[in-house]
Amino acid sequence: MFDEEKGRYYHYDDPGESDSVDFSKLNAVDWTKIKHVRVGILLLMIDKIIHCLIAVGCLVLLASIHGSFIDEVGQPGNRAAALGMLVALAMGVFCLASCPVIISGILGVIGTALCIDVPRVTGARGPIITSVVCSALVGLTGEIAGHLQPILGMNIPLPSLSVMVGIPLWLASYTTFTIFLLRLSRFFRARHLPKRISTVTFIQVLFLGMLFVSVGADGAGNITPERLFLMFVGVVVIYLSWALTSIWVYRGFYRMLGNLPLPTR
Repeated sequence: MFDEEKGRYYHYDDPGESDSVDFSKLNAVDWTKIKHVRVGILLLMIDKIIHCLIAVGCLVLLASIHGSFIDEVGQPGNRAAALGMLVALAMGVFCLASCPVIISGILGVIGTALCIDVPRVTGARGPIITSVVCSALVGLTGEIAGHLQPILGMNIPLPSLSVMVGIPLWLASYTTFTIFLLRLSRFFRARHLPKRISTVTFIQVLFLGMLFVSVGADGAGNITPERLFLMFVGVVVIYLSWALTSIWVYRGFYRMLGNLPLPTR
């Protein structure tokens, strides 16, 4: 319900939420910006739905070749053929998923750009701008690494240096976008949304840790085709869990922003 005298709106999201939000801090322009942010969140959610479909398709492909792959591995001298099968599968997935990934990337860019229009009063604009800048720099890691290589004076291969530059930038982009979501939820007193974000982060760290442990158990040089196949499955499961949990988070924000009381005057 909306109390016009106090300018406060109660129970705007979950029925269990008892906190109130002072909407008098938001003017008419801010309400328009909130609509833009909600559209941006929707596009980001659709982006993750596309990723989810890609992951499911990958799991179906892996399941379809599992039997023939095991047969190839079980025969003496056929390990090279089994590895070739995995490489061919990876190339096929890359080709088939290229178009959806491009569409997903466009939706992600537009959605994030719309989120930049978040009202300043929420305190979330700085983090989202930082996230966008870091994301843009990730796409320029090759050029950045090329300029850093002579400056550092170290004999580091350019691809390796690009990875060393790209990973911190990606982590910075991911972290600042998470801070954007946390500040937005804190402003609107949606206390359940930070819990969702924490759950998503925990799941991702757990799955990635399991993957690294499985890779390092026998050393990268001793990875067998069977273990490589299981690693492929593990990566796809991590990919799918990331997409599903991201949809869960974005759905919460989309619902919360959609249930805010629009000004009547």
